[in-house]
Order: sequence, then structure tokens, then C-alpha cells
Amino acid sequence: MRDLIVALHQLYVAAGRPSGRIISRTAFKTPGVERVSHETAIGFLRGRSVPAGFGRLKAVVVVLNDLSTPRGDPEAVITRFNALWAAAIEAGTAPVAETTVVKSTPEPVKTPTPDEPVVDRLIGTAPPSNPLFTGREALLEAVHQHHLEHPGTPLVLFGPSGAGKTQLAREYARRFGDAYLESWWVAGGDYQAARASMVALAERLGPARPDDEQTIDAALSRLDSYLVIFDGVEGTAIRQLLPRIGGHVIVTTRDPAWANDGSYHHIGVPDFDLTEAVRYLRDRDARLTPAAATDLARAVGPLPLAVEQAVAVRLEEDTEDDLLARFDGPDPWPATTPMHYPQTVEALVRSTMDRLATTHPDAATVLELFAWFGPAPVPVPLLRQGRSDDLPSGLAAILGNPIHLRRTVATIVATGLVRLFTEGERMEMQPLVRLALRATLSPQASDRAMRGVHAILADANPGPPDTLAILEMHRAMAPHLLPAGLVGSDLPRAQQAVYDQIRYHYLDNRFAHARDLGEAAVAAWQQPDLLGPDHHLVMLATRELANALRALGRYEQSRNLAETTYTQLRSDPRYGPGHVDTLAMAASYAADLRIAGAYPEALSRDEDTHARLTQFHGANAERTARYHQNVAIDLRLLGRFDEAAAIDEAELAVHRTRGDAHRVTLQSVHALAADLYGLGQYEQALALQRPALDLARRTLDETDGVVLAATRMVAVLQRRLGNARAAVELLLPAYEACVTVFGAKHEHPMATAMSLANALRERGQTGQAYPQALETVPLYQKVLGARNPLTLAAEVNFAAILRGQGKLQAAWHANDVALQRLRDAVGERHPFTVVAMINLATDLALNGDTAGAHAMSEQAYAVALEVCGPRHPDALAAAANLALDRAAAGQREVSDLRDQTLVGLRWALGPKHPMVRRVAQGERVVCDIEPPST
Repeated sequence: MRDLIVALHQLYVAAGRPSGRIISRTAFKTPGVERVSHETAIGFLRGRSVPAGFGRLKAVVVVLNDLSTPRGDPEAVITRFNALWAAAIEAGTAPVAETTVVKSTPEPVKTPTPDEPVVDRLIGTAPPSNPLFTGREALLEAVHQHHLEHPGTPLVLFGPSGAGKTQLAREYARRFGDAYLESWWVAGGDYQAARASMVALAERLGPARPDDEQTIDAALSRLDSYLVIFDGVEGTAIRQLLPRIGGHVIVTTRDPAWANDGSYHHIGVPDFDLTEAVRYLRDRDARLTPAAATDLARAVGPLPLAVEQAVAVRLEEDTEDDLLARFDGPDPWPATTPMHYPQTVEALVRSTMDRLATTHPDAATVLELFAWFGPAPVPVPLLRQGRSDDLPSGLAAILGNPIHLRRTVATIVATGLVRLFTEGERMEMQPLVRLALRATLSPQASDRAMRGVHAILADANPGPPDTLAILEMHRAMAPHLLPAGLVGSDLPRAQQAVYDQIRYHYLDNRFAHARDLGEAAVAAWQQPDLLGPDHHLVMLATRELANALRALGRYEQSRNLAETTYTQLRSDPRYGPGHVDTLAMAASYAADLRIAGAYPEALSRDEDTHARLTQFHGANAERTARYHQNVAIDLRLLGRFDEAAAIDEAELAVHRTRGDAHRVTLQSVHALAADLYGLGQYEQALALQRPALDLARRTLDETDGVVLAATRMVAVLQRRLGNARAAVELLLPAYEACVTVFGAKHEHPMATAMSLANALRERGQTGQAYPQALETVPLYQKVLGARNPLTLAAEVNFAAILRGQGKLQAAWHANDVALQRLRDAVGERHPFTVVAMINLATDLALNGDTAGAHAMSEQAYAVALEVCGPRHPDALAAAANLALDRAAAGQREVSDLRDQTLVGLRWALGPKHPMVRRVAQGERVVCDIEPPST
């Protein structure tokens, strides 16, 4: 269980340590997860117990992952935590000692209820009590506690329309009415009616006075205790009616002016949590299964009025499937009045819009926009971006005047249809309210609102995200593009905003979001009535879609899409082989070829692309330099490290002009370090990469791809220089972070997993290395293919682990098969093949084939000298093993080779390196392969 709690807390820290209530609220807004209370969320973080089911823990994990920056791959994160949860369940559910205190609201104490049946003594215009009142125990206790501690201060229950303020006050009066000599309900929507109600109360209690206020004060002063509830208060005039002595006063209102008045105590009435909503739905309709009730609660939103109306509609005519379909279909909700509310959601919205159209038409205009924004809160700063001529008439003047917009927002919030979160000035409308708003608007008003949202999102676009230091506006826009249907807009600026958002999601490691938006954009834009299949923007979006698919590990889909589009562009006379879009797609296709193991073909395409760009833009242009580095990647994968290093060194000098902390510079440093590693220059590579890693950690997130790649490189270099322990310590968290960001079925986490297995084997921990490799090799086979060079390299490493476990026959067979396939895939003169040959000689020797071992050692050493050079550690390992095999074959003069090898190893690795010690003691050297980045 400790592993589960530690991992959960790490995710909690990455999410910025949100409060339990934020986790709970966000879970409700997140589709596909259960609702979880803030108490439960905090309980999970404190490690009180392991939940019997994974659903609520999954909700917490999904929320924390969504709040993290950058966000990990959701599927991979869920898979990881599901495994940790399953392991904890299997090990037992005893809680672990708390190591971190997570501050949050204390758990509520359930409100005590009278031992005898409650007698409802409420008098006045009160609505009937709800016998199915559900949940709200913490709120009821908070109201009760307030009256005990602050009897002279009126209590204001505030929240949007339909939040259940009236129901809460009514239930409090029912439960605690016996504690008061008199309980009185006042309808507070109209001042004169409220005043008349209070006078009626006074007359009930005693003789009238000449003045109404005197009558009220005198009557209430004669009571030791009373409860007066002013329900649905609007405006501030009614404040003069509030009694302040001798009893308790509750005010329910949706007007935020009351909540901001320091004269009163305030309690915000939140929406249902998922547990309350599901319980309420099932109490009202026993036919609903827990799963169906959960789906329905998530669809209608947490607003109690919406939940009540869903029940009413469900009881009258619909199955739950029909009900859910209404959210995506054109049909309005039936006008079924919920039992314990005076009107439907749609009637509430319609009456509010009608009133605003008369009293505050600008507020009605702005409120209409929420029919087309997405379910996520809408930041007010996003609204302020609207400024273009594309906005409907009058809207630009509202949004462009900060003072007027602030007053307009206050008016909208006062209607109770929208919540305002002061942090970030975010306005939120619940799903069913938004659906009702769409149904309320006329076709003309709906079209006007949609065009307004499209214009606002287009105006808000800050531009290409590659060159921006601050991406806040891109983040604010992101949840609204698809719900608003922006991909269907014919505004060129809107189409550019969609493309920039695809790119933003990709750079922010939100690869699934980039894929979804990319697929929607390409599908819409290809239509003849928009851009058509050959438009420049369609080509750009297709390339970004291929990038997103590749980042998600959907390599075959990416390759097919890139190849088809590249072929189309190359043959189209409007583009042709030298067009910038064709060259960009050629580079994308080459990346797919590299991943597929087709290194020569990738090199050919990248060299052609670089040559054309050099001709058009010059050798020193930024675009030319970027594509030149693709050539270096191809050369590195082919084992031509010296040529790759020459390119990367030159390009690094160019990129350093941007600053050492620039992302492109950090990537360029990593590329050169990888070249130096391939050349066996481990100390030089570490001296280059380690400071860059420190700089990357200071300027980028710990889970950024640049940081993860640099971390793995530093770990690998430390292991090669003899510090396997430090390598393991770096690789363990790096692997977990890689899986979180990319998912398990991706080349980056697979490569990191193999590096970890190599480091564990190097430390002698073959028992831990074996399951790591056993899990990783099949992933390579499934994701990249059985004959991919990286898969074969992983199999060579797995054979080394088997050898370390004493499974000599199994190691021999695995290594022999991998060697034969490597010869077919990359040829004999490739670094991967060299390592397989060196290790096969060891397999033959350990299995008693002295002659075979000698012959293979001679061959391996000869090829290693040619491929790696005489000073490379792998060539020196081949030499050390060859000296042993020559001696075993009866050759007498082998000491010179062994002595020369020791001199070379001391020079390359240092005199105290473990490999030097093993060779000096006459032990064989086992080599392995570190999978390079593609």
C-alpha cells in the first residue's frame, strides 16, 4: 500500500497540492469518472485505507493528472495506479502511517437528530418539506453550529438558482424547529410582501403598535428564541426587516451582494456531489441501477434542480438512455416540473432571459454566449479578448469596456444561472442549464451567440505557441473550441486559431487532445464548402495530426497518414517536391521511417529535404538547421556517430545564440551528447549533458520530454562510467514519469525501461532486472514489430540478463536469434550487431564450445575495430574476451593483447572502473545496448 500512497502523493504535488474540495468539484466536471467527496479524496491521500473498488480512486487520479503541468497520458496513468491499487488490495488494506499532512476542511460531523419524531412547526408561506431530502449533512451541521456560536448574526445561504438553498433552509427548519418557540417563513422576493409577512407574525404574537417596525420589534423581543427564514431574497431593501435580537435568522439568496456583506455570516451552498446525486436519483426512481444513475448524474450536472428535473422526466416518459441522448440531440427537454421546485430549468432560464432582455439587455447578450462555450468555466479575461468586427453588433462595445463588462458579469451572476469563481475570474454554467439556454434561444439568437463565441476565440488566439513564453490564453481557450464548433467556422482567423491550438496541445504534452482536435479539424476543413482537401491549412493540420499520433505511440497510423499526405503533396503541381509543406511532411514521414527501423530510407529523405532547404533558405537558416539535425539522428541510428557529431556540434553553436536555457538549445545539447556516447566518449558526454540537465530542470517541468531525455542520458553515462547505483536512482522516477506522460506503449518509456533493466543487471540485481526486461521486450515486439532493430537490441539485453541469472542455454538461444535478425535488419557492421556478436562468443564459451567461441571472438573483434574504433569500450570488451578465448584455444602469446586492452580501458574509463577490475581478474565482459532516440 505504501507504493500506492507515495505515488498518489507525488501526483498530488505535481498537481499543485489542490484542496480536497477542488479535487471533489473537478471530479464532478470530469466525464467518465465517479464523483468523490472531498473527505474521501483526502482520506486516499492520507492513506487511511485502500478502497474496495477502483472507481473513486480513479477519479482522484484523473483529476490530479488533469491538474498537473504537463499532463500525463491519461490511459497510462490510470493503468499504473490500477496496478498499484490491485497490489495493495492483494497485500491487505491496513492503513499506513501518515508521512505527509494534507491540509483540508475537517470531516463534517453528522447533524444530530431528535430521538422523537420531528414535528414540523414552521408557519408562513413555506414550501412543503421534501421527504426524500438527501445528503447536505455537513451544511446542516454548519447552519446549526453557526446559530450556536453566533446567535445574533443573520446567516446568509447563497448560491445559484437551483442549488438547493430553499430545500436546505426548509430541512433545517423541519429538523430543528422544536428548539424554537416560533418559526416563520417569509417569501423574500418582494419587499412589500415580506414586510406584510413580518407584520402578520408580530400581530400573531401580540397587540399591534402604531408603527409596523415597533410592532415587529416588540413582538419578537418577547420571545426567548425564534427562527425567521427569508427565502429567495433579491436586492438589499429587505435588510431593514431582519431582526437582530432573541433568535436566529436565515436568508437564502442568489444575489452575490449579500455574500459580500461583512455584516452577516455566509455559507455557500454547493452543488450535489456525485454520491448525493446518485443517491437522490435512486431514492426517487428505484429502477435506476447505480451505473445508470451515475451516468445520468454526470450528464445533467450536479445542480440539484437539474437532478430533480431529470428524475421527473425519467419517471414520466424516458429511459435513462433516452434521457442521455437528449444532451447530444436536437430535441428540447420535456417541460416536466420537478416535484420540489417551482419550475423547470428551462422555465427558469427563459424567465431570467426575458427579464434581462428588458432590464439589462447587455447582460442578456453576454449570457447568450454560454450556450456555445464548453462545459469548463469561462475566464472573464477570455471574454475581454473580443474586439474584432466579426463580433455581432453591440457585443464588441460590451466586451471592450472593462468597467461595463465587470458590471455586466455581476448582473449575470446575480441571476443565479452562473457561478463566479473569483480565483481567475471564471464563470461556470452547469450542463443542463446550458442545454436549457440553447433550447430557449431563437434560431437567430443562437446563431448570433455562436458567431460571437467564434469571434471571441479567434480574437483570443495569441499566435503560434512555439514562440510564446506565456501560454495562459491558449489554456483558457482550449476547453471551448470543440464544444463551440470552431472547426466549422469559415473565419480564416478562427481556422488559424484551431491550428495553433492543435500545436499548443502537442507542445503541452496533451497528445490525445491534439489528436482529437486535429481529427475534427481535418475532417471539417476537407469539405468543399470550407477549405477543401488540398488547402495549405489542411496540410499543416494533417502533419500535426501525424505528430500527435506518433507521440501517442500510434506509429502505424502516423506512418500511413504521413506517407499518404506526402505522396499527395509531392505529385500535386500546386505543391511539388520542393514546396515548404511537402518538405515538412517529408520530415514527418522520415520520422515514421526511423521508428519503423528503416534507417537508410529515412536518411535518404532527410538528406533530400535538407538539400532543398539549403538551396532555398541557405545553410544557416533556422529551418535548415532544424532539418539538418534530422539527418544527424538518422546517422546516429546507423552507427555513424562521427558524422552525426559533426552536424550536431555545428548546429549547437548556432542554437546557443538563443541562449543556453532555450528549449532548442537543450535539445541540441542532448543530440550531441548522444553522439559522444555512441563514440564511447562518456566523460565528455557527461560533462556536456549534466549542466544542461540542471538548467533544464530549472526552466522546464520535471516531466517535460527534454528533461526526461536528458535524465536518461545522464543515467546511462553514469552507468558506463561505473556508477550503476546512481543510474538506477535516476532511472526509476524517470521511467514512471515517462509512462505518465507518454503511456507505456511508446518508444521513450520503453527505452527508459530498458536502460533501467541494464543498470539493474550491472548492479547484480538480475532478479529485478528480469521482470523489467520481461515486460519491456514484448512491448517492443508489439509496438515496433519483431524485426525492428530496437526490438532486437532489447532482446540482446534480455539475453544478457538471462546469462547473469545462469540461464545459459536460454541466453545463447535468445542472443543467437537476435544476432541473425540484426544482420538482416542493419547489417553486420552496425554497433547493435557488434554487441550481439561479442555476447554470442561469451554464450558459446559458457556453453562449452571453445572453438566456436574463439571463432566468434575473432570475428567480433575485427568488426568492432572497424565499426567502433580501437579505443571504444565495446571494442576493448571484444579484445578482452578474445584474449580469454585465444588462451582457451591453446594459444600461448595472449598476454600482450590482454595488457594492451587494460591500458586502453584505464584510459577510456579510469583505473578504478569495475570493467577494468573484471578484465584484470580474467573475467569475461558482457556488453549491452542502450536504445537511441529516434
